Amino acid sequence: MKFFISSLLGLFGCATALAQGSAEDSQGFFPQRLSARELLTHCASSSMTDRGRQQQRYCLGFVSGVEEALRLSLSGGSTASPAARICVPEGESARGMADAYIRYAGRRTTDLAKPAALVVAEALEGSYPCTR
Repeated sequence: MKFFISSLLGLFGCATALAQGSAEDSQGFFPQRLSARELLTHCASSSMTDRGRQQQRYCLGFVSGVEEALRLSLSGGSTASPAARICVPEGESARGMADAYIRYAGRRTTDLAKPAALVVAEALEGSYPCTR
């Protein structure tokens, strides 16, 4: 019984250490407040390395998450929201939306110090305007 309890405590200690290590690693990699510049760096990362592929996946998820949130904000019926001016074609990929963000954020006139979500919304509005 003592062996069983000490084994559980040992496993718990290892799991806690691993979780703390990966949480610390992810804080630098996935910040809570992301600037447009940081997101652009993630989106434009090289796919030749594992870290670059992780950063690209983060970018795809972030951009498609912003699009989803904007689209869902329309369910409230407000036509004043930014989502009312964004019409992403059905079947558009997350990669396509991320590429639209890269093109938009790469312009010299873009303020990359702004929050990433705001600049993503601007990029989607410019790239996928509604024609209705």
